[in-house]
Amino acid sequence: MATSIVFGGAGFLGSHLVDALTARGESVVVIDDLTTGRLSNLGRAISSGRVTFVYVDLAIDADLLRKIVRSSQTKRVDYLYWFVPPSGDRGTSASIDVAIEERARLIVSSVAGSRPETGLKWDAAAVETVVAAAVRDRGLDARIVRVWPCYGPRAHAGDAVVEALLEAAVARRPMPIEGDGLQVRPITYVLDAIDRLVEVARLPQAAFEPIEIGGSDERSVLEIARILARTAGTELVVECGPAAHRPRGPRRALRTGGLAAARTTPLEQGLRSTYAWFANETGQFV
Repeated sequence: MATSIVFGGAGFLGSHLVDALTARGESVVVIDDLTTGRLSNLGRAISSGRVTFVYVDLAIDADLLRKIVRSSQTKRVDYLYWFVPPSGDRGTSASIDVAIEERARLIVSSVAGSRPETGLKWDAAAVETVVAAAVRDRGLDARIVRVWPCYGPRAHAGDAVVEALLEAAVARRPMPIEGDGLQVRPITYVLDAIDRLVEVARLPQAAFEPIEIGGSDERSVLEIARILARTAGTELVVECGPAAHRPRGPRRALRTGGLAAARTTPLEQGLRSTYAWFANETGQFV
């Protein structure tokens, strides 16, 4: 079976990715500095016996990454997933170097952002430019994925609107609604996005270009709030605030290119499991 390295594998998206890979019977090396990730997110995966966790700064250099690969149980790597907040070009450059040396495929989640504790900022365009140059000039086998904000268990940095509604539902407070709540926003359950990502990682790509994942299911904020209130067993009470701009769905949704039909978790089911997890995390009765 394949062996993967997941950078940021203790985080929200990364830990769900690790679960999916181990469920396929793969061996996984998780590299994380636990700045935003949690070891508790990896409990199920670690119990499978297929996961090696390495605590190290994600701004890793190529020499240290080579040592980690050589010291792992399999001593080889088939896939490298760079699935972390931007941390400067050092860690990504190391993953590019090792992917080329190992003839492994690199899957990079291109997400704009920063890491305040280091002062480093690296936007999505910079990530894609570096990876594209390595594909063009060095023969790197890579995929760029743009994952739209997701919701689901372990979401400490997922869809901000859903998280705000969850906090209110669990605390039995009025639901914060911007404007009239009728604005439509893309919403993606995390396991659906991870299914897509694993599939993208394994399919051939005729031309190197970013692929957008998620955002195909669009719901109004008021509809999401209603479902959460019903899940919590409370009457819907809203607290309206000024309207704010929200992102539209992806221009190029992941629907073609030889992919199987996407699994879409019903919104009610996804919110129910997310609510149960959030309530347990905050110690509230569900």
